[in-house]
Formats: sequence, structure tokens, C-alpha cells
Amino acid sequence: DHTSGGDEWLAEPFDDSTGTIMLLHLDEETGGVTPDSSSQGNDGVLGGGATIEDAGKFRGGWDSNGILSYVDISAIAADFNTVATAQGSLSFWVKGSLADYAAGGGLVRFQDGALGAPFVSNFYIEVTGGFIQFTWTDGINPSVVIQIAEPTDTEWHHVYAEMDPAGAGTFRAALDGVFTAGAAIAPWANPPVGAIFGSRDLAAVFSLVELDELRVSTLIRTFYTPDSLWTRGGDVFAWSGGDRTARFSFRDN
Repeated sequence: DHTSGGDEWLAEPFDDSTGTIMLLHLDEETGGVTPDSSSQGNDGVLGGGATIEDAGKFRGGWDSNGILSYVDISAIAADFNTVATAQGSLSFWVKGSLADYAAGGGLVRFQDGALGAPFVSNFYIEVTGGFIQFTWTDGINPSVVIQIAEPTDTEWHHVYAEMDPAGAGTFRAALDGVFTAGAAIAPWANPPVGAIFGSRDLAAVFSLVELDELRVSTLIRTFYTPDSLWTRGGDVFAWSGGDRTARFSFRDN
């Protein structure tokens, strides 16, 4: 599966897509559509001149090219209702210059209205005022906001959020595996309708950063570790049948 070949890797089970309702590798596009690699068929639609670049975190990636571009991910709306009312998690990679971060802009939003239309219940992540800000609005209670200091370099960074409105009622976020304290949230009052990656909404400020590997899951699961496969060691894949076992591992010499 995807590895960076550097000091970080995307820590995910190699063959486990349980709970994944969208996985955009952003490596390719056909007719303005970038395919969903989960089994749910929630493809992303490139808009506003968005293009797939050659150099993402893993192979290709998405770059706004400094224009008002985005990926329409509204196809996930019905599946995201589980996240909005029960539990789930979301992750992606982001990279930008200091000027890109200073310009601010939305990174992703899910909302109970169509894109460009009014909405009440919503969840979004944006860069603003020196922070990566995560906001959850259930449509009844005041919005819940979590902030993490934005990166101060031009490297790729892993952004993660987990929401459990129906269970423990907690909401927390992480940058490169370092978590914030949890905040209390409630389920959405209205079902999701529209969703966008690379902005807060069609009429809002668009981000200038590069983005890659958007994964949305109905499970709370973390896909980041600060160690590479080469230094971490251990089993990557193992199969056992009868009296035979096949195993692929990294080991220290």
C-alpha cells in the first residue's frame, strides 16, 4: 500500500477497508472525475479548474494552482449521515508554503444543504488565523471549535478528525498524530446533502495548499505513525493456512 519512503508513512491495514466510505488517492482523473478507491462509488468531481498533479504525498495529488478550484465530494453525503449522527473519522494530507497558509481558506466541508445553497448542520476544516480549525455544528447547539497551530514549514502533514456524537459524544483532532483534547458534540439535526474538498463552500475562500489522500470512515481509526516501515520493524503481511504460514516483515539487522 502507500508508503512515503521517508520518515512517515500512512499507517493503515493493507487489505482492511472496513468502514471506509470514501478514499480519494487523487492519483488520476477521467473526464473531470477522480475515482473513489473504497467500494462505495463515491467519486470526486473536479471543479473550477482543479487538476491532478504528478507530485502528491503518494504519487499524484491535488493542487488548487492558486485558482478557485475544488473537488465536489457530494456523492458521499448519504453515507456521511452515519458520521453525522453516530460516529466516524476523516483524514488527509496537506502541504503548503507559509504564504499559502497565511492566505487561509477551507479544506473540507460537509453540510445539510447543497453546495452553494443555505445550510445549518455542517462540519468543516479550514486554515484561519494561524490555525487549522475544525468546526462541528449540529444545527441546534452552538458550534464546537477545535484549533491546532498550522504548520510552519513546507512539508506534508497529516490532518485527522474523529467524531462520536452518538456514543461518547466526543470530537477531537490531530496533526501528525498529536491529538487535541476532546470536545463534546451532538448528532446533526439534518441529514448531509453537499460536501466539498479544497474549500468551505463554492462561495467561500478557497485554499491554496496541496492536498492528498482523503479518507472518510464510519469507524474511529487513526492512520498515522511517525515512524517509517523500515525503522519500525514487525510484520506487514501474514497468511496462515493449515500447517503453513507466509509472512512478509521488516527486521533490524
